[in-house]
Amino acid sequence: MSPRVFLDVQWKMHSLHSALVDAPPDGYEFVTSSASVDRAFKLASRSRLAYELQDRFLAPLIPSVLVKSYAERFLKRPPVTADLTYACEHLVFRDEAWVAGIGGVTDLVGGKPGHVRRFRALIERRLRSPDCRAIVCYYEAAHRTLEAAIGVGGLQDKVHVVHPAVPAAEPARNGHDRIGPRLLFVGSANIPGQFEIKGGYEALATFVALRRRFPDVQLTIRSDVPVDVRRRFGRLPGLRIIDRVLPRADLEREFLAADVFLLPAHCTVWTAMLEAMSYGLPVVTTDVYANPEIVEDGVNGFLVRRASRVPYEEGGLPISMFSHRFRRAIRRPDPRVVDDTVRQTARLIEDEGLRRAMGAAGRREVEDGRFSIQHRNARLKRIFDAAINGRNGS
Repeated sequence: MSPRVFLDVQWKMHSLHSALVDAPPDGYEFVTSSASVDRAFKLASRSRLAYELQDRFLAPLIPSVLVKSYAERFLKRPPVTADLTYACEHLVFRDEAWVAGIGGVTDLVGGKPGHVRRFRALIERRLRSPDCRAIVCYYEAAHRTLEAAIGVGGLQDKVHVVHPAVPAAEPARNGHDRIGPRLLFVGSANIPGQFEIKGGYEALATFVALRRRFPDVQLTIRSDVPVDVRRRFGRLPGLRIIDRVLPRADLEREFLAADVFLLPAHCTVWTAMLEAMSYGLPVVTTDVYANPEIVEDGVNGFLVRRASRVPYEEGGLPISMFSHRFRRAIRRPDPRVVDDTVRQTARLIEDEGLRRAMGAAGRREVEDGRFSIQHRNARLKRIFDAAINGRNGS
């Protein structure tokens, strides 16, 4: 029988997690939980009101993720057939062999750097425990946050960087009939605040500036959009706003119809840029956090230097994206960021050969490079094999 890994997610399944379930490492099978606590949190996460209350009011006061993880010591058990737990973005307090998966150490406390400092000893104790067989960092940037928060002395053998992966899109992009060059921005249609965090204001300002130079350029925004933004820009020629969740086939058509993926984000978006690369789209984004690991400037897209006035870090750790200081800073686009984004996007609009070359480079990374399923699975298999056998992996 194939070894079974319990995929224990923090709140609800993300596309990053679904990509694991759909294509597990060779010889492995992922199993998920249907415990009542999971169903309750999944329902709560779909509520805009619950989401706002959690992130704006409750999380700054208490480390809700840490509290939930500790409560699950008594409320949840892995399936009896599971050989190992893969805990995505949270700690495990149960007595079982587990592997931690993190996009950054702040994941373990709900994204708040202050909570990391406050509960540093507890976090370190759990990660150093014999039950924790390995720590999988999704990016080198995540590894750096771990080092900044607790140090990695004595943890070197446990820590591994395994980049996320998405399947290469089929069919590959073969061109399409178009009125003018098409830009695509993808945020979230069901999580409030993602438009701002993912650079929606910068994307709109870029589009407005590009329209003066390229009157036929078009922008599709698939994201939640604030009411005032829709009121101000909704009738702008060439702009199309889709503020609902799209079926996968419809979203695929948007990727296939686009020429450039525009995401001047204030964070690293786990899979959106990888999906764009899988469709052969060049990416224009910022150099925030792990984005330089995904987009190699001038190779598969362009990196724009982050806004100087936005407080992206606090004590070497990513600042909470829901802190008032951060949210105030991103409400008004940095003119220099917009100018740089306009300049780099214009280069791609004007040069079809450059677009195709960069798009092909990105697709190669997803097909057989660092962000390919095969590369991710080869590394995870070694880690899981060692963890099940009581070692740290290599």
